Amino acid sequence: MKITEEQKKVLDSFSCERLAGKQENMRIVEDFYNSRNPQLEQNLKDKAYEEDENNTTAYYVIKDEEGSVVFYFSLKCGMLYDKIVEADQYQQL
Repeated sequence: MKITEEQKKVLDSFSCERLAGKQENMRIVEDFYNSRNPQLEQNLKDKAYEEDENNTTAYYVIKDEEGSVVFYFSLKCGMLYDKIVEADQYQQL
């Protein structure tokens, strides 16, 4: 499937930035609304900024041309196994 010029214009109108990257984002997320899943909305409003600022979870907001949050996503990565950290186990790999 090829992206049309019209679709490309829509995609280019969005911006993506780290939630804690700008102080104003803390205010902007207050206007975010999700009627399908209120838990997503509350997560963004209640704990996302702090988690992003503390680097426990990376949150990204997608904004429209007016600067409103239209959606967001988060990334949380970590090692699944502590044993891999041990030098002899690492050498075996």
